[in-house]
Amino acid sequence: MNGANRLDAGDALRRIRDGSLTCAELMRAMLAHIRSREPELKAWAALDESRAMHLAEQADAAPRTSRGPLHGLPLGVKDTYDTADFPTEWGGLHWRGRRPAHDARLVELARKAGAIVMGKTVTTEYALLHPGATRNPHNPAHTPGGSSSGSAAAVAAFMVPLAFGSQTNGSMLRPASYCGVYGVKPTYGLLSRTGLQPIAAEVDTPGLFCRDLEGLAIALETLIGPDPEDPGSLGIRMGGLQDAVRHGPQRRWRVGFCRTPVWGRCDDDARGRMEDFVSRLKGFVEVVDLELPSGFELLHGHHMVLQDAGVAAHLYESAARNPENFSVSLSENIRRGHALTQSRIAEARQFQSWAQASMDKVFDSLDVTVGLAATGEAPATLAMTGDPVMQTIWTFTGAPALSVPALTGARGLPIGVQVNARRLGDADVLGFAAFLEHAGLVVRSR
Repeated sequence: MNGANRLDAGDALRRIRDGSLTCAELMRAMLAHIRSREPELKAWAALDESRAMHLAEQADAAPRTSRGPLHGLPLGVKDTYDTADFPTEWGGLHWRGRRPAHDARLVELARKAGAIVMGKTVTTEYALLHPGATRNPHNPAHTPGGSSSGSAAAVAAFMVPLAFGSQTNGSMLRPASYCGVYGVKPTYGLLSRTGLQPIAAEVDTPGLFCRDLEGLAIALETLIGPDPEDPGSLGIRMGGLQDAVRHGPQRRWRVGFCRTPVWGRCDDDARGRMEDFVSRLKGFVEVVDLELPSGFELLHGHHMVLQDAGVAAHLYESAARNPENFSVSLSENIRRGHALTQSRIAEARQFQSWAQASMDKVFDSLDVTVGLAATGEAPATLAMTGDPVMQTIWTFTGAPALSVPALTGARGLPIGVQVNARRLGDADVLGFAAFLEHAGLVVRSR
């Protein structure tokens, strides 16, 4: 089917179910489009076209009674998730040729639900700062963001309708904002991390990119669940997300506009466009200005302690043996983390507990907050992936975060609006995003 690659996940799943589209037709369209755009965008670290087509044909032959909720849906997997059929190299020279024996738990769940893993998408080195090869699909001279660079770019460029990412600081929402797609970091502990590259156990969170809320809700309901092998797992399932998307436009919302203590680090253009967005939003719902409790200005320093400590714990010995395999920026992360004292790490963990409890109280009088998902448009460089500062608070506190493609900057590039809710309020962020779509405040994928 010509143009089938432009179908959003929800539409593609519906057409596969009703028989108006075959899995093979969808995959064929995806692969043809990838061949045309991949030389410029470089979103894929590994791709097996013949295997993807074979799996799509097998999916078409599967009895309808045995089909799962993601049946036939092409999926991109960030190269930080273990996959038994593709290398998992974590974006760095040190892990070249790494071949896991098993799929990560989320990859396993997605396959069981019928998704077809097309390949691995590019990540920055060890999912941190040193950029990979991927370019922004809206302007290849600009960064796509990181570390989930390839996943965000592939979804935005209509190469795949759904892709896995992960966030330890700003690795989901920043590329979602820069590339103009939905990117969700669910409540910490809802999605399994077994088989996901570890950075900092206190904040590592899997996430998803998608161009539509329906597909995002279906995928999250399918994948959220307990994992006894993940010590951070909350051990719960979560239904009602598709209902939240359907009923969000009719709900009365209590909204806080949260600039955060780092508002001054955002571009003037982005701040102005966010203020205009909030002014338009006030025509639909009541919006109050929200100031976070005193002490949140210290949060970013504590977050970096946990992140650097985790990096050093995992990589110090490898970097000491083979320093030539590590970039300057990653080596600096390792050096800082190794220099930290146990008392400083304990202090950061104690602050995290305070911040989580304080954030929960913020939502006693609000359903959601809105703010910028990034400091502005994607920077005009491929040597860096942008500033993650607008996501740090929500990663550190474990709250759900969703980048909504709602703004366009002065250079014509996307800027995301970040929607947040209390921990386990994932239905609220999806429902409010559906409200924004219904109100005409979302910029659809181009």
